[in-house]
Amino acid sequence: MHFLCLHGRGTNAKIFEMQTAAIRYDLGEGHTYDFVEGSIPTEIDPGVKDMLAGNETGYVYFDENTPSSALQALQNLDAYVELNGPYDGVIAFSQSVGLVGTWLVHRQRRNLPGVRCAVFLSGGSTALDPDVLSEGSMVPLSAGNVKLSEILELPTAHIYGALDPHAPAAQEFSALCSDSLRSVFVHPGGHEVPGSGSGSSSKDVLNQAVNVVRRVVTLARA
Repeated sequence: MHFLCLHGRGTNAKIFEMQTAAIRYDLGEGHTYDFVEGSIPTEIDPGVKDMLAGNETGYVYFDENTPSSALQALQNLDAYVELNGPYDGVIAFSQSVGLVGTWLVHRQRRNLPGVRCAVFLSGGSTALDPDVLSEGSMVPLSAGNVKLSEILELPTAHIYGALDPHAPAAQEFSALCSDSLRSVFVHPGGHEVPGSGSGSSSKDVLNQAVNVVRRVVTLARA
């Protein structure tokens, strides 16, 4: 399968490639990955500095307090997929979970092709209403304010830490995804990618995370 990969706050595409190395290795051959860089420079997250050999620049995809920036990120993602896709799946971490969720809602509302499956790691925010966003406002979506017909109908994996301060956002976003196609794994760590952080580096945690990802890949291929 061909995956589009979007990193988290204060990291970059190179770091996310390293963070997901263990998961991708255990998934085995037969998959390809495109790591997309954020567009707005920011300071590197202190939690990933030990992964770097020298000075690195971190990036984010949008300013979370600026509707026009979030809308631009949505449009950039849409244009990137149109130019470089199609993709079978997407892997998103932290800030990019909300961005990808917003994009999936945007595509589903318009009956446009999206992806066949999605893997969400440590969701840092839920999706925004893309139509309201285009009008200049940021309105988070939840299972309570979307129509049943707007629940995201694709296999999804939601993997996050029990100690993650953003866990409520990850839970809220998971409720926007089809219950029958949704797989959730809560590991003992924090805001991290399993296999790359101190709280989720055990082989057992990594195996469970990979099994959840394998399930959504299998469902997508069915």
